[in-house]
Amino acid sequence: MGRTRASSSRFHSWDLIPDKVWNRIWAIQTLPKIKSLFWQLCNEVVATGASLVSRSVWFGCQLQYSPPSNPNLTKWIGSWDVLVRADKIKAGESLARASFVYWYLWRARNELAFNGKSWTPVEVIAIAEKAFLEFSEATGSSAANRIKANCNAALGKENSRGGLGIVFRDHTGSLKKAILVPLRLSSVLQGELMAIRTAVFVALEEGFTHLQVETDSMVAVELIHQSNSVPPTDVVNILSDIHRLSASFSSIVFSCIPRDLNSVADTLARKALPLVCETDWPISILWLHDLCVNEATGCTHPRNQ
Repeated sequence: MGRTRASSSRFHSWDLIPDKVWNRIWAIQTLPKIKSLFWQLCNEVVATGASLVSRSVWFGCQLQYSPPSNPNLTKWIGSWDVLVRADKIKAGESLARASFVYWYLWRARNELAFNGKSWTPVEVIAIAEKAFLEFSEATGSSAANRIKANCNAALGKENSRGGLGIVFRDHTGSLKKAILVPLRLSSVLQGELMAIRTAVFVALEEGFTHLQVETDSMVAVELIHQSNSVPPTDVVNILSDIHRLSASFSSIVFSCIPRDLNSVADTLARKALPLVCETDWPISILWLHDLCVNEATGCTHPRNQ
């Protein structure tokens, strides 16, 4: 049932927007500024090229180069009915996450229009996910179920000899599991993706449902996100495994972080080089605990290794 406007007989395109769309906008668990952006976009009051033309306003601003508003935001929000009926809780979390991606797409578009700065899709996704997780942790909406896995790979002096390091932590930063895997590698990229695949596989074994995977390899993250790219032949099957396993999680995100913030996984990967089999490292070891604390505080020199 549409809304009734008694104050004016003039017809507006937003009169056709169902009430369920407006209700869903205000029900999204997201920042107020994002809800406001959605409301403005649906009401066509944002000064984009399309809305300015519709009002016969055209004065050469950079926003005139905006692409047509298709797909339509209103239709996109309304299309969530199927997911809401299937799983209301999952739909709510997914829509909240998507709202942050939408917001940072808008930010990236404005950065390009006004400052000439271009963001890659991976950068947009990474910053949006970081903002969403910070918001979720602050509001307590899903932080308690989130597990973070940091991954890294190392190559020894003999190029084919390598090691993987994976460390799992909960939303408080407490260690859950640390794994060292010695193996043969054909490239560093192959190792980075094998570390990610191992992390995803172990997370499923442990029963984790919300996973955040971090690596310092931008190339690996881009290959995972860009399914239409042509990867090197030695990682094709690994990527296929990662995509297949990822479908089993309630939520999973892959992001690239600075190397200094991945020091624990890097240390574990280097310690895996001389080993002969996969090892679950005791999380009670003092140097490992210190390394995690030092990584969190920005120091990379633990007391004892």
